[in-house]
Amino acid sequence: MIGAAHSGWKGTYANIVHSTIERMQDTYGTQPCDLHAWISPCASAEKYEVGEDVASLFDMEPQVVTPKPRVPGAEAKFCLDIPLKLKRQLIGIGVNGENIWRR
Repeated sequence: MIGAAHSGWKGTYANIVHSTIERMQDTYGTQPCDLHAWISPCASAEKYEVGEDVASLFDMEPQVVTPKPRVPGAEAKFCLDIPLKLKRQLIGIGVNGENIWRR
């Protein structure tokens, strides 16, 4: 069985990972510990910049949200690492960390 979900910052914030795996459990009896997950190339801390409004939704979680150097007079900016947050969500629902791959 294969499941797929698209998760930008809104889906990641809403924890679509949990909803997807829960649906797989309800429909097919899938156990999270049996899953293998692949996180495709996506917005990550190296290049994905967000404002404080989005960063604050992730509770400024260490490594997931990293402040950028502040430019005087400009709004604060942060880097958001969606793949790292997705990995933490997958582990949180019971997927083995060794079964999670990131491209």
